[in-house]
Amino acid sequence: MNILFTSKEELCRCLLKRDMVYRYIPVSGRKEMSDYAWNKGKQAARKIKDRFPEAPMDKILSELSINVRICEQGAYQIFSEFYQNRKEIVLNRNSIRDNFISANNEVLRTDDFNVIKQLFQAHELFHYLECFDSEIGLTYHQHKVSVKKIWKFNYLVGVLMLSEIGAYSFTRHFVDFTELTAAFFDAEKGISGAV
Repeated sequence: MNILFTSKEELCRCLLKRDMVYRYIPVSGRKEMSDYAWNKGKQAARKIKDRFPEAPMDKILSELSINVRICEQGAYQIFSEFYQNRKEIVLNRNSIRDNFISANNEVLRTDDFNVIKQLFQAHELFHYLECFDSEIGLTYHQHKVSVKKIWKFNYLVGVLMLSEIGAYSFTRHFVDFTELTAAFFDAEKGISGAV
């Protein structure tokens, strides 16, 4: 099962561990960083829902002048990408079908790409907001860790996976999972029980 459907804590832990600077993040600061990114995604979802009440994803993306392109690349493992310079979301239909839908068929209610794609569009919409909404800004810039100390100077870098935590949180708080999942889904707790 994809980490999208796990609990908030498990999702944050898995994503944070994937960051190149994970070993430099103080253990005592990991939860605070994760909570910050999670709440940022949640607040961004609320903001977009307020701005576009009841609007379908395609309309929101159109209103924000975001292009969506669907590609059919082969064994490419990335499901979707946001290209800032082109304001474009690229969805890889084959990867979503072969690696996401097939791996989560016990959780998903549908295998319709046109329904499932909104998960990936929402995820990339958060990355758009990081780039183009000054109130939101780049999530990974907010928490930096020291990776090297040279004399009196600390070399600080952002924790890139905080942006991914924010994007997952945005997706989980923005998308209505009732038509997607065959089990009860809670944005904080993940999948649990039958519908």
